[in-house]
Amino acid sequence: KYLKKRGSNLFSDTLVISSSNELAKMKRFRNFMSHYGYNIVGCLEDKGNGKINGFELGIMGKITELPEVLSTHSIDEIFIAMAALDREQITETIQVADTFGVRVKLIPENPILVANSFKTITIGELAVFKHRQSPLDNFNKTIIKRMFDFCFALTIIILFAPVYLIIGLIIKLDTRGPLFYAPYRKGEGGKTFKCYKFRTMRVCDNPVDGTKSTIMNDPRITRIGRFLRKTDLDELPQFFNVLKGEMSVIGPRPHRINLQNDFRKSVNNYMVRSYVKPGITGWAQVNGWRGPTVTEEQKKERVNHDLWYIENWSFWLDLKIIFLTLFGRHHKKAF
Repeated sequence: KYLKKRGSNLFSDTLVISSSNELAKMKRFRNFMSHYGYNIVGCLEDKGNGKINGFELGIMGKITELPEVLSTHSIDEIFIAMAALDREQITETIQVADTFGVRVKLIPENPILVANSFKTITIGELAVFKHRQSPLDNFNKTIIKRMFDFCFALTIIILFAPVYLIIGLIIKLDTRGPLFYAPYRKGEGGKTFKCYKFRTMRVCDNPVDGTKSTIMNDPRITRIGRFLRKTDLDELPQFFNVLKGEMSVIGPRPHRINLQNDFRKSVNNYMVRSYVKPGITGWAQVNGWRGPTVTEEQKKERVNHDLWYIENWSFWLDLKIIFLTLFGRHHKKAF
């Protein structure tokens, strides 16, 4: 604003071209453009009546008058709002701009989706808009995360091998039944896998979909199981899932199949979580959104935190989550 008042030449004199039906919608866009260093000189539209819904500009005329405008005014760039303009109008406008050596920026039609969630890539000769881009879409970053997952999981399994043996022995002495509980969970891309845990309950749950959720003071929980759940040691076998590539150390927690079906119906964008591998711990968990998901707030906040993680992933964020998982004091514990 200071530079603009001083008449600085850092600003680009810009002309906006749009249809008469869309021009009124450009008013807010025009206000934002001034903050990005653009000085809106005027606008041309298909009918050229000079005023639309009180939206006045210094230059107003028909698109066909572009050559005259560029001849008599110093224009650095042209923004073309493509909505409601036909291909011929757009092509001719670009050709005229090229004749005068004026740069052109195209504003694609985007009436229903949030523009700042899009990223543009070029495939061949076509521009493609990617919705909900994640840093993990980058192959190199995916490799880094996978290498870290494998090395970290292998290290934990080796260092905690005595702990695995002791826990397994105590479980066998405490109750009859298998050492591990391996319910089916949904992973990346909706793939189903067995999620390994130390068994903390008496053998009574359905191993396919785990339809019976844990409740406070659940009588099915064994003595050793209560300790394992309180200390999260029951999750240790999931590092084998990480080695197999079914899970990551950090990511959205895998939900029971029936719980996932419930979330899909009640929480918008829930399935976006399946863009990445589920994790042993995650951003939602270290921020307190773990355990029961009874209220709408609990469901939405858990999903919102998971989506934020996917869109803002970094290697250092993963390290931060690991640190908060180990030493954080404010995240809720499971029953």
